[in-house]
Amino acid sequence: MNARQQNTLSTFKRIQNGLAERPDLTGIVAGASSNTPTSIGEQSLLLDAAVNDAVAAGAEQDGLSRSILGLGAEGSTLRTQLISDQMVHVATIARQAIPDVVRMTEAFRVPKVTRKTETLLAAAESMAKAGEQYKAQLVAGGLSADFPAELRSAAAALDDAVTSRGSEVANRKGASTSFHEALVRCRKAVDTLTVLIKRQ
Repeated sequence: MNARQQNTLSTFKRIQNGLAERPDLTGIVAGASSNTPTSIGEQSLLLDAAVNDAVAAGAEQDGLSRSILGLGAEGSTLRTQLISDQMVHVATIARQAIPDVVRMTEAFRVPKVTRKTETLLAAAESMAKAGEQYKAQLVAGGLSADFPAELRSAAAALDDAVTSRGSEVANRKGASTSFHEALVRCRKAVDTLTVLIKRQ
């Protein structure tokens, strides 16, 4: 929620609380086993439901925003690790162990950090496949025997973080829509309440 939305919701909450203190207007007594709401009371109940929905959707929206920020930071770290701790190492050893191959193929070239995630993941997989083809030379040059698996594992971790963030962004959009719709319902209930109270 932004500041404007928070202020709007706070206003609706104040109206909600004010109506709760006026059973003479609403016909609703807190804690009573049965109530017969007046027309104002019926609108008050609609406002209660809308405010509760807005509070829940707003909390979900804020929680998802924090999750998205965390996943974004994690993705940035994993991207750096994939390039610096895996791809750069493979490319460096490859230049020493199989220089002729490196000159002839893109597979052992390290992509820029600014490359799109899909491009980076494809480059990592190409490097892993090329590494398997020349595994004996690269291991002899100093890489661990399971470097293709390590490379793929780092790429998979980045892919998971990016996919999770994408899902959270979609979920936040849904929560934002629900929040907005709840505020619209609040506004309609308050507009109707204003008319009913003025007429009374």
